[in-house]
Amino acid sequence: MEGAREKARLEVISAKHVAEEVEGQLQFMRRERLLPDDKMLEKVSRYKAHLSRLMFKALHELEALQVRRSGGASPLARLDVDGLAAD
Repeated sequence: MEGAREKARLEVISAKHVAEEVEGQLQFMRRERLLPDDKMLEKVSRYKAHLSRLMFKALHELEALQVRRSGGASPLARLDVDGLAAD
């Protein structure tokens, strides 16, 4: 009887240890999936907008070069309008 009680006590201790390890892994995974703070997200957003503007500028230059190569006249300035239509 005493042996069975000791075995059960050790199993409980082992199960608690495993549960603590799993809880620690879950907390680590939660922290890993968190988004950066607002300041960092704002910087990323500004950087993304900057890269988007550069991409459209390069695209317009490419289109103008292609038109000129084919003998056409391309405009000197281009305008991109992005957003929702006003009601």
